[in-house]
Amino acid sequence: LKEAHVPSGTIPAGKAVFLISAAANRDPNAFTDADAFDIERDRTEAQNLGLGYGIHSCLGAALARMESAVALEKLLDFMPRYEVKWDELQRVHMQNVAGYSHVPVKVLR
Repeated sequence: LKEAHVPSGTIPAGKAVFLISAAANRDPNAFTDADAFDIERDRTEAQNLGLGYGIHSCLGAALARMESAVALEKLLDFMPRYEVKWDELQRVHMQNVAGYSHVPVKVLR
C-alpha cells in the first residue's frame, strides 16, 4: 500500500510482492554462512521459520521434527553408506520451493 524500504532497496507503493518464508532462513544478517546447509546450525543464532513462528507456528512442528529424526535414523541404519547420483538429480520447478524432487542414491555394501 505504501513505499517500503528494505536492505536491498525500495519497494514502490502498489508493487506486488511475493514472500518466500524459506528465504528468511538464508538471511545473512541473521545466520553465519547463511547459504550453507548446516544440520547442526546454532539454533540460538536466529529463529528458523521452516515450520512457522510465534502464533503462526505449525501445530505439528514437534511431531514433524520427531518423525524426521526417527526416519533419518532408520534410513541410516538401513544404508549407512551410500552415494548420491549427482548427474541424475531433478530439481523442483516451483516458484516457492527450492530443492529436488528426485535424488537417486546407490547403497554401498
